[in-house]
Amino acid sequence: MARRSKSKKELLRTYRDRIAAAKGFRKKEGLDDLWCRLKDLYRGKHFPAGLTDEDKIAVNICFATINVIGPSIAVNYPKIVVNPTGPEHSDAAEIVEAVVNYWWRRYDVLPEFQRAVKDFLIFGFGWLKTGYRFVEEEVPRGADEIEAEFERLRDEADAYAVARPELAGELPTDEELRASIPATKKIISHDAPFVERVSPEDVYVDPEATSMQDLKWIAQRVIKTHDELVEDPNYNPSAVRKAKPDSRADEETFAPARSLFEPDNKDFCRYTIWEFYDLRTGTMCVFADEGGDEFLIDPTPQPYVFGHPFVMLRNYEVPDSFYPMGELEALEPLQHELNMTRTAMFNDRKQFRRAWLIRESAFDEAGRAAIRSDVDNRVIPVQGTGPLEDAIAPLPTHQPNPQLYQDTEIIQNDAILVSGVNEYMHGVLPEIRRTATEAAIIQDIANARAADKLAKVEAAIGEIGRRMVMLAQQYMHEGQVAQIVGDNGLPHHFYFEPSDIQGEFLFEVVGGSTQPKNDMQRRQAAMQLLQTLAPFGDPNLGLINMREVIKYALRDGFGIKDPERFLAGQPDQLPLGMPPDDMLNDEDPADDPAIRAALIDQVSGAASPAGAPSPAGAPPGGYLAQLATEGEPTPEDVMAEPSALPPGIRNQLLGQVGLQLNG
Repeated sequence: MARRSKSKKELLRTYRDRIAAAKGFRKKEGLDDLWCRLKDLYRGKHFPAGLTDEDKIAVNICFATINVIGPSIAVNYPKIVVNPTGPEHSDAAEIVEAVVNYWWRRYDVLPEFQRAVKDFLIFGFGWLKTGYRFVEEEVPRGADEIEAEFERLRDEADAYAVARPELAGELPTDEELRASIPATKKIISHDAPFVERVSPEDVYVDPEATSMQDLKWIAQRVIKTHDELVEDPNYNPSAVRKAKPDSRADEETFAPARSLFEPDNKDFCRYTIWEFYDLRTGTMCVFADEGGDEFLIDPTPQPYVFGHPFVMLRNYEVPDSFYPMGELEALEPLQHELNMTRTAMFNDRKQFRRAWLIRESAFDEAGRAAIRSDVDNRVIPVQGTGPLEDAIAPLPTHQPNPQLYQDTEIIQNDAILVSGVNEYMHGVLPEIRRTATEAAIIQDIANARAADKLAKVEAAIGEIGRRMVMLAQQYMHEGQVAQIVGDNGLPHHFYFEPSDIQGEFLFEVVGGSTQPKNDMQRRQAAMQLLQTLAPFGDPNLGLINMREVIKYALRDGFGIKDPERFLAGQPDQLPLGMPPDDMLNDEDPADDPAIRAALIDQVSGAASPAGAPSPAGAPPGGYLAQLATEGEPTPEDVMAEPSALPPGIRNQLLGQVGLQLNG
């Protein structure tokens, strides 16, 4: 028996029940309170209300930890590498790689991604939403455009009059043609994918899920004003009218407008809207949290080929739990303990302040003022004839408790142990002197944790890049221009059509491309590269183009955008001993008469045209004699057609010919 499909009212009730279940789960597990505490820990709100200002001493290790790890994994634009899944998409992969890297800069993806990375570190997870934005605008036509359109219409009318002379009297006049041209035109102002960060508190998921793979549904909460609700053309007007506000703007925020803060004033009403994705049925819908039994957008197939639009960055995984842990959850008790210890130290030091016990009758006002003064060698008049020790005495003080200082050090060491962020990462020299080997071991352990986070960040970047390209493949309307940086460090623009980015691709991120660039390390790496390749730079070997190596070292190691200006000769001039440019073309170099003659001279062992002896390395009697002993091809064949030489001997001879001609 076929299962009866639910009506829209039943489906809406089901979706609202699922949202309520997710809210109940988060409240039961204390997740909302936990995330609120972690956010307060980061911004320094560590103490409950009621304490005086003098009692609040906080050393915010949570803030320091997040702002050490964050820039170390997501401070620069990523370098995304695109590989085709098949040879038929090789050309498209190069275009896609340039386009997706350009989009990260052009459409400000990095700032949104960095905000999600901060959520990823503080709360343990971050949400990013991908989508496509297409915007058309009405703009006035210019006078030149109107005139060009008029000329086109008149030419069409004249051609029609020639083809159908019997209808010439019915054709529109010039005035009518001009009047038919609209004064405005539509242009596409935005036609590209977007990526935005979504607050961790605004995404609700199936409470029974343990990972993104077993989700049954996912929903995003959006708070809107009444005007935003009414003005959205995608919403069902009947459902908009039935929607009810579930909250209001904060009165303290709008205190100057208190006269407008009336119960019936819709400017202060707030509506909770849910964007709901049912992953089992593959549909999405939009509805208000309260009011009515209609959808703002009825359930429809999910608009994106990859499914729901959310990408989740996950930090420390917790077994059988959907929500991972962040950096601050384990640091929270240590943070409070450190704050209490430092506060106790502060109060203990206050007890050490000097104070005096005086007999008030022994001093007049001038004497009491002299006691309070910190002027050296001052005179304090004493009244009466009694002993001075009866007139003034120091108040007994307590020595600061040294254990408090030791406790502080212990807590800070525990924080380093838990977070993995040591003093070297904070830029602080340790109090204990360590050898270079010990420091390297400590840093390697810290780098292992950072590498784990970096791998998760790079995987998320690759997934976002994949989705951006898939969105463009699905929705891009017309060709666009993208930008790449050439070898000279200057930007170059190229045009691509939607058909140029079609295909299936694999997206990877160059390891460490999002990390801070260390200028000293880059320069050392460039110098090491030059030293490593220098022994193989002999032009007679033909293994390495040292000119390109030097350009790479200057550009990537020293940040010089145009390294060509530091190199002698023309950019297309090859080092001494390399074949000329025409040898590098698809045509056979031996077709050139000069090269052919020099090659035959090399083969026969004859002297060069300048009278110089044969280059070093030519066998006695020339290569013809060597070929005569080896068999095919015969010396006569080689003299008639130098291309008949064996490839190994031929390449060696071409190198020597290049040395001879360049010389």
